[in-house]
Amino acid sequence: MHISNSVIIVTGASAGIGRATAVSLAQRGANVVITARRQERLAALAAELEPYPGRCFLLAGDIGDTAFARELVAQTVREFGRVDVLVNNAGLGHQSALAAMPLADVQTIFNVNVLGLLAATQAAIPHMQQQGQGQIINVSSIVGQRPLPFSAMYWASKTAVNFLSRS
Repeated sequence: MHISNSVIIVTGASAGIGRATAVSLAQRGANVVITARRQERLAALAAELEPYPGRCFLLAGDIGDTAFARELVAQTVREFGRVDVLVNNAGLGHQSALAAMPLADVQTIFNVNVLGLLAATQAAIPHMQQQGQGQIINVSSIVGQRPLPFSAMYWASKTAVNFLSRS
């Protein structure tokens, strides 16, 4: 697949791996759709990507909201006419003893790390099938293979991502 002129969604693009991925793709001429919760960080990243050949489109929101995850794909298709690659990078975790972790925190972890990823993937697949091509890249963590202390729910969510990716 050629990166230049491809339409690539990167979730969790405001920092870390997502940000570096968006920059690398833009440098290679991709049209990059960046999303994360922090509008100001996305705006700063979009400004940084301006000199590169591809277009940048930003949409701030919480990927853990499955309606937003689906709308992200729909907006991308409206803006560019297609989606070639979905990079499911957004993720979060809380370190806590399992017995002390509030269920609301567990729900948030699974909403972002699993359900948002799944909703975006389900929304992208029909477009990719219609196009006859597409790629979905799920970013996980070594913690999905080897749990660490105080990371049970993060581990469980990344294990789900790993098995979903293999299916």
